[in-house]
Amino acid sequence: MVSCRLDQNTIWIPTAGHTVKYGHAPGKVLLCLSEPTRVSDIKLHLEGRYYINWDTAFPSESHRHYKAFWKELPFHHDVWSFLRVSAGRSATILGPGNYEFPFEMCLPGRLPESMTGVDDYYIQYFLRAQIYGRKGESVATSREISVRKVYETPLRTVPSSIENDWPNKIMYQVSIPTPIVQFGGNIRVTYRFVPLLKSLNVKTIRSVIIETHTVSRPFHASRSREVLTDVFDPPTWEDMDITTDDRCWYQCSRLLHLPKSTRQCLQSTAATVLQVRHSIQFSITLLNPDGHLSSVRLSLPIFLLFCPPASISRQSLLDIATWDEGEEALPQYSDHVHDAKLVETCPENPSTHEGHESNGKPPEYAVFDSASEIPSYWDTV
Repeated sequence: MVSCRLDQNTIWIPTAGHTVKYGHAPGKVLLCLSEPTRVSDIKLHLEGRYYINWDTAFPSESHRHYKAFWKELPFHHDVWSFLRVSAGRSATILGPGNYEFPFEMCLPGRLPESMTGVDDYYIQYFLRAQIYGRKGESVATSREISVRKVYETPLRTVPSSIENDWPNKIMYQVSIPTPIVQFGGNIRVTYRFVPLLKSLNVKTIRSVIIETHTVSRPFHASRSREVLTDVFDPPTWEDMDITTDDRCWYQCSRLLHLPKSTRQCLQSTAATVLQVRHSIQFSITLLNPDGHLSSVRLSLPIFLLFCPPASISRQSLLDIATWDEGEEALPQYSDHVHDAKLVETCPENPSTHEGHESNGKPPEYAVFDSASEIPSYWDTV
């Protein structure tokens, strides 16, 4: 029996900057033999696979995606050898017992992170241990692993808000503590109002998190879906809190619970062939004194990112905190600059395919003119 284990279920790597940085993933290959066995080599493979066969609609129970297996391409392959037989010998004999072969993988920050959850696009990594016998026969075991990026910016929290007024009707402000949200976490939205019209009331508040996918090759296309919808009736003016500042806002808040499965929601990214962006769209319905309804619509961009768990060692967090400013920032939706293609992350990989369009290299990343900056929230009104 053979198996491969990692100390952590997820491999965390830094984002790519001006200099190549690496993420380390220790683990071991376990071999259990019940009888003497001739072994010529023991190898560990780390393989990255990429697939895109774009559907205009999201794959679902009513719209099934049919996978084109020939469009799955390798873009990364590392191999480690644990048992090299000396010259003049074709194999060595391992006696009965349990064997451990420790290893520590070193992954460059330029690799893309895992992307799974939709059937027509994915980036996957597999760890495969293989035992070779004397005559070329082999026994292998394989497991999928997750590779995630660690960003420097999530260590900082900057509130995001939109404030505006409807003359002679209402002043309003919608804010969130930070646009950077942990995947599967919660978002507390704070609403503030100053009514300018007597007997005006807020009837309902609807919040929708929109996820938009965009690809530029082989053709430009985009699609969107609602990953979360929340509708509630806010308290009356008498039941709302009043802020202590000089503006005396009426205030209430609401907690949005994000989906925890990538089948329902992907992470935000602009560093792969597929760009994924998220925003919260708000619709505030007002009940006027004469009974007719009015509405205010606005939106805030958010970034859904996987964050390292607290169980990661303190030294790992210190290493992350000391990355220099040349490091890549958060995914940028409107100002993304040109990056390397997926196949360029491992240029010496002999299994990388080149050919006609259906089997060619993965699409290039999007190219825009300006350098990366986090979008202005005021521009989203």
